[in-house]
Amino acid sequence: MGEGSDRHASTTTVEATAADDATGLAFRTATELAEALAQRKISARELLDSAISRIEALDPKINAVVVRDFDRARTAADGPTTS
Repeated sequence: MGEGSDRHASTTTVEATAADDATGLAFRTATELAEALAQRKISARELLDSAISRIEALDPKINAVVVRDFDRARTAADGPTTS
């Protein structure tokens, strides 16, 4: 019975985080994301914004991100600027 209870708790957590991920990117594999990026189905900025949203939603509880350098990450995701 304990095992079923644990499984239910995990499912509830996954469902809650899935609901927070409107784009569905958080549950795709790295290979799927790389292919979508290469095929220009999604931009680096969209991937980054999805990751930042998840960090902001989940990190207060798990405290895993030491330095949040989102501005520099956005600059890198946007690519080189042309002058």
